[in-house]
Amino acid sequence: MFLQDTTGNYNQGAADWSGATGRWAGGEGAAANRMAATESGGGENSSVRSRARSRSRSRSSPRYTRQRSRSPDYSYDQRDTTRSSEEEGSSEPEESESMSPEGMVVRREAGGLLEFDAPCTVKGVESFSEEEKRKLGRITTWEEAVERGILLQSVVNALEASGAARPTPIQQHAIPVIAGGVDVVASAQTGTGKSLAFIAPIVSKIGKMSSTVPRPFFPGRMAQASPLCMVLAPTRELAMQLVKDFESCSVSLEKGEMCRTKAAYGGETASRQADRICAEQLDVLVATPGRLLEFNETGRVSLGYVKFLVLDEADQMLSMGLEAYVNNILMETDLTEPNGRQTLLFSATIDNPNLKPWLEGETLLRKQRVTIAVGRGRGAGGAGGGMRCNVAQSVRVLRSDQAKDQALWEDLAKLDIASGEQAIIFVSSRDRGKDLHKRICGSGKLCCGLLQGKQLQTVREEVVRRFRANEDQVLVSTSVAARGLDFPNVTLVINYDMPESIETYTHRIGRTGRIGHEGRAVAYYNPASKDRRIGEALISFLRKYNQPVSEELEAAVRPRRHNFRRQYQGYRSDRSGPGPSPSSDRWSYGSSRQLDRSQERSGHRRPERDRSDGSSRYRSW
Repeated sequence: MFLQDTTGNYNQGAADWSGATGRWAGGEGAAANRMAATESGGGENSSVRSRARSRSRSRSSPRYTRQRSRSPDYSYDQRDTTRSSEEEGSSEPEESESMSPEGMVVRREAGGLLEFDAPCTVKGVESFSEEEKRKLGRITTWEEAVERGILLQSVVNALEASGAARPTPIQQHAIPVIAGGVDVVASAQTGTGKSLAFIAPIVSKIGKMSSTVPRPFFPGRMAQASPLCMVLAPTRELAMQLVKDFESCSVSLEKGEMCRTKAAYGGETASRQADRICAEQLDVLVATPGRLLEFNETGRVSLGYVKFLVLDEADQMLSMGLEAYVNNILMETDLTEPNGRQTLLFSATIDNPNLKPWLEGETLLRKQRVTIAVGRGRGAGGAGGGMRCNVAQSVRVLRSDQAKDQALWEDLAKLDIASGEQAIIFVSSRDRGKDLHKRICGSGKLCCGLLQGKQLQTVREEVVRRFRANEDQVLVSTSVAARGLDFPNVTLVINYDMPESIETYTHRIGRTGRIGHEGRAVAYYNPASKDRRIGEALISFLRKYNQPVSEELEAAVRPRRHNFRRQYQGYRSDRSGPGPSPSSDRWSYGSSRQLDRSQERSGHRRPERDRSDGSSRYRSW
């Protein structure tokens, strides 16, 4: 393990980074053993697949589910696009953005709160030679990346034109390693540019090789796309966002260096989407796992030429239950083997135990890989990996919806609408979202949008467009927007309904304070509801990041407990637990049956002498 301090030096282990020379220093290690990417043929068509394999599939497999469905437009992505609306958070891109008149994604200049010298934990470089360590050493400027041949000048021009004056910490470390062809497992705080960390080097490498890689393509109804880069995203919102990022990064490429990018996701007719994807040969395909499986099995997309495989927001895929879909892609499609491709896994957290099968198995990553975690404490890959110090958090204890409504108007009144500030309000269900959206719009004070699951794609895009253009000052959303959407002017996030996990809470508040800007997050905690499930974790999370914890919140989460053993010796007459009788202030034993059950659990027996024959139920006490 190599822990980098703010001076650029690794203070532990054999490797040492010199910020002045931009080189890795350390003992000689074994040279990296990286095989050239295989160039196998196209993908199998579902009509010629083995029937035995089809019969042996589990009933829970995506193929079985699709065969059981009677709808011709059934999509694997029902879970990808609907379940996240209430239960799960959606994935997040990492750059703050707005739309220019030309339609190009424009990113803001990072604020002063972003730590460009944040500590970095790096593992896996000890096996590389000194020459390779120099190539994998971090970059500090875009000019350095061009001089070292890591990025194309046209890509750097696009980055600078979009407002990225210098690489962020995760970009400084990840871009050279990815350009070196090494598998990467990366983690960083949300809003720090993880997306560009893999997009920029991939676009540069594809720009150099796309014209030299022969791939068969026959236009027509049965055309088959063969991408060089396959990016898996958990939600369609993130998929569309990544396509915009790829396009903005490759907008300055010359004609011979084109990087054609398309997206595949649920919520849209599969046949129409397939025709659009296969209209011409493409270089990058960003897809949700379910829709990609469908296109591969029907022969519309071949993965036999994939040289770059990216899993973005891998922890979110697991939390949404997409592990089986990803495993099917890895093992049951024509995807190139791990030794024939470069695999990149990006996640807000990398110490999630559910990630172990992917990190320790042999189906996803090669044995020789580099693990990068940027941030402090648990922010470098822990359960709170999405937390940033520039988000001021507060929790209000409110015991009714009426109290929540009153607090909501108080918090919204603090928005500086004149300067373009916006707010996102998270709710737990579609019905609550509709009701709250109706009341905010009915007040006539603010323009409000509604984003939720099971919306038509055109409706979603219009809601996102209006909010991004600041036509709506408030956005009411289910957890579908907790990840995958990035709005530059959001300064306030309100958890009207608390999520069920601290990870979802983390990524909800990550919608504000992007790229070093300040933000504020307010949570409404009701101890009488299911919010109590997250209470203990919430207090620990707030204290972990030096956020205030009020006495009221502490009392609501941790009520005073009595010593029942010392004070109460009886059982309630109306229930099996200890407590006073509802009809009197006396403490009495409950029914014999209740007491017998309690004594059976403790190994004792109480004789019953109320039988008609006068005998005891048990011979001994």
